Amino acid sequence: MAADGKAARTGEANVRSEGKGSRVVKKIFLDLEMNGVPWKIRKRCGLRMEIIEIGAVMLNDENEETGCFREFVKPQLSDAMEPAVEKLTNIHFDQLESAPPLEDVLRRFLIWCGDGCEVYSWSDADSRQIIKETDCKGIGQSAALQEMLGCWHDYQAEFGALLPFEKKLSLSQAVLIAGLEFSGRAHDGLNDARSTADLYRMAGDPQQFGRFRKNVRRAFGLEEESPVTMGDLFDFSNLTSRAG
Repeated sequence: MAADGKAARTGEANVRSEGKGSRVVKKIFLDLEMNGVPWKIRKRCGLRMEIIEIGAVMLNDENEETGCFREFVKPQLSDAMEPAVEKLTNIHFDQLESAPPLEDVLRRFLIWCGDGCEVYSWSDADSRQIIKETDCKGIGQSAALQEMLGCWHDYQAEFGALLPFEKKLSLSQAVLIAGLEFSGRAHDGLNDARSTADLYRMAGDPQQFGRFRKNVRRAFGLEEESPVTMGDLFDFSNLTSRAG
């Protein structure tokens, strides 16, 4: 078993156990890597991509990483990697041929997650992909999978709601502006999941996130925020002066 987040890309998972009797609020940060599928498949079931890797980290109620999961998934709808995807992810088709199918990897991932967790991903694309792909492949949605989909957070949207504009930041943009370092290569399932968790931690730190907001304003040429005055908080227009 790989130690401290360095799970082998062949499919090892790492979880450190918590003390017995303690209630642990688990947060799962997940990232899927995907490869394109042939046009005839897209036309038949509306599926443009196929999952080839699942990466995730688990945080406890103190936002400490307590485990990680990474596993390749064998493609069932395509027989080659798209060159752009191969270059971006550094995943090669021969690495996937001996991997288990999505149904098996999902089952192991859900066991790893356990009960009572909240799931976060950067955008809702990953949850939509799981729904579409399991339907296309005839994989039944177990009670555990339905529960996971029901507690899914689009963290790109939640994070964006804290920013001074409506533009959606990509994960790499947010990491760069935050001054964080990718844990290894970007577009790697485990590394991207860990970077999303890092942004979650940063958003919970008022000083760190305050600096991030200032960096966002500089990066996109926005005006500085005006200080809040009493007039911004209360409406004095209905008050009339009275003679003493």
